[in-house]
Amino acid sequence: MDDSDAAVMRAACGDTPARFAQVFERHHDAVWAYLARAWGPEVADDLAGEVFVAAFARRHHFDPMKGELRPWLFGIATNLARGRARTAGRASRAVQRLRGRAPVDVPAVELVDDAAELGQRASQLRSAIARLRPEERELLVLYAWEELDYAGIAQALGIPIGTVRSRISRLRARLREMAADAGGPPDPDPARPRRITASGETL
Repeated sequence: MDDSDAAVMRAACGDTPARFAQVFERHHDAVWAYLARAWGPEVADDLAGEVFVAAFARRHHFDPMKGELRPWLFGIATNLARGRARTAGRASRAVQRLRGRAPVDVPAVELVDDAAELGQRASQLRSAIARLRPEERELLVLYAWEELDYAGIAQALGIPIGTVRSRISRLRARLREMAADAGGPPDPDPARPRRITASGETL
């Protein structure tokens, strides 16, 4: 029996919707980790389950010809997290107005990572990443931790591959600037694509 993600989704769209449970079992941990790294563990705890509720409701929209299942799930997770952030931002601004104060930015998301794994540069990396805009954190997590290719990132974020390439290039340059400002070592080869690895290497 074909047990691939595509086959499971076809079955879930057909006469055996209960097979969608396999999607949850296979991908829940990855979806939670993506949300935690990009938006924080509280968001991950709140939204990881909702991602699969939404995915089940939208299962007929999944097209395996357009990409793999995991980036599709990451796309749903991204949309839910962005919606939550917009709602939180509006609520925060409303409270500040009621208090007669100017609106304040939503605090930067605390990223989840084991300092021991990241080594000596863990603190520097977390500080730099926390200063990124939400859309930059999404891109960084999908590229560096989830290790999606450009096509997968484009699918997850709903943007063209060319846009992914240009944004990664700008993000790489910004992270190098942050590292330089913090006294970190320069990238030995700025033109060569890099990922953030367990040893703390930058893109």
